[in-house]
Amino acid sequence: MKIFLIIVLLLIIFGSISYFRYSEFNTILQAAKNGDANAQYELGYMYAEGYGVNQDSQKAFFWINKAAEQGDISAQYNLGVMYSNGSGTQQDNHQAIYWYKKAAEQGSMDAQFSLGKKYHIGLGTNKDTKVAFIWYIKAAKQGHINAQFNTGLMYLKGIGIQQDYKEAAFWYTKAAKQGDAEAQFGLCGMYGMGNGVPINYVYSYAWLILSANQGYSDAIKVEKDIVTTLSSDQLIEAKKLSKKFQKKIDGAKKGNE
Repeated sequence: MKIFLIIVLLLIIFGSISYFRYSEFNTILQAAKNGDANAQYELGYMYAEGYGVNQDSQKAFFWINKAAEQGDISAQYNLGVMYSNGSGTQQDNHQAIYWYKKAAEQGSMDAQFSLGKKYHIGLGTNKDTKVAFIWYIKAAKQGHINAQFNTGLMYLKGIGIQQDYKEAAFWYTKAAKQGDAEAQFGLCGMYGMGNGVPINYVYSYAWLILSANQGYSDAIKVEKDIVTTLSSDQLIEAKKLSKKFQKKIDGAKKGNE
């Protein structure tokens, strides 16, 4: 009897959920058909993710395109992604750039970074590192971790911008504090050689520890060699500092959740 009641209860619960999703879908569908850009984007997202409906990338593209044409910033960025990946439509890097730029000009940091990558690599446009840098730094200033690293890298190597070690260290630090392993490894080298920052072997090893702990292969290879060059006091201090850094990184990530 208890098993029967449990089965009935489960059927009622899941039936209610299915009805709720069906009802929600119909409400959004009607609003989308009436020209509501938010509803069009949400409907496209539902089709893209298979939320409440069968996953359908072509229908996702159709509705996201509708919302993008009305100026919805999220739709414009995601339409760029769909053109870039060939999802729900034929791959077209020219169109990807067109829609990335639309969203980037409205302030989307993801679009700004993606646009920077297209110009950096030369996909759908002529390679132009100066333009790439412009879009990278816009996204970096908004906190985009990959843009922060790329901005630092371009300053470090003088790509698309005049070489500036201080700026490179600044942007590497921004990315490293968000947990970017490659930026952390880069800071190890910069503190070790005094590029853009004062030489500080304790800071150098502390950042190396964090990078190695994330499995970054170059950091793991170098760690054994660096350990032999530091005193026992420096090793202890660096390990304490790395824990302090990690605690702040974890706290920042929790704050962004």
